[in-house]
Amino acid sequence: MIGRGWTALGCALRACPAIAAAAAGSGRGKEADLAERYRLLTSAATVRILNRSVVYILLALGALVAGCKKSAPGAGASGASNAAPPDQSVPAVAAVRSPGAPVATPYTPAPIAASEDGDMNAILHQLSLELRKYVVSTRSVPRNFEEFVAKSHVQTPPAPPGKKYIIQGQAIVLVAR
Repeated sequence: MIGRGWTALGCALRACPAIAAAAAGSGRGKEADLAERYRLLTSAATVRILNRSVVYILLALGALVAGCKKSAPGAGASGASNAAPPDQSVPAVAAVRSPGAPVATPYTPAPIAASEDGDMNAILHQLSLELRKYVVSTRSVPRNFEEFVAKSHVQTPPAPPGKKYIIQGQAIVLVAR
C-alpha cells in the first residue's frame, strides 16, 4: 500500500515534463510509474544538473551581496599605498555619523590677495567662493561676516573706506557702513 508521501511525491514528479514523459507509457501500474519517476529524479545526471543550478544561484546571490556592500572611505586597491599622512596641526574630531551621511572634509582657506589694480569684484568673488567652501565642509552657515572670518580663518583684505563686508544670500558683498 502506498501512503500519502508517495502521492505527494507523484505530484512533484509530474511537474517535471521530462520525467513524466519518460515514465508515461510504461504500461505498469500507478505505483510502478511513481517508482520509475522517483528513480529518474534521483539519477546521477539529474542530481548533477540540480547541484549545478544550486551552485549558480549561490554564486549569483554572493555576487549580489558583495556588490551591494558599502566600502569604508579610502579603502580599496590604492587606499593604503597612496594615503597621505594626517595633518598633525589640525586636531582630530571624533564625530558620530549615520551610515549614509557624507563625510565632511576639513576646511582649509585659500589665501585671498588684494589685486594690484584694486578690482573689488575679484576679491568679492574669491570671498564668496571661500564662503561656499566653508558652508559645504562644516555644514553650517555663519550668521554674519565676522563669524565667518573668525571660524574660517580667512585672511581678508581691508574693506574700502566707509564700506564693510556682509553676507547676502550665498555671496559676500560690500555695503556702506
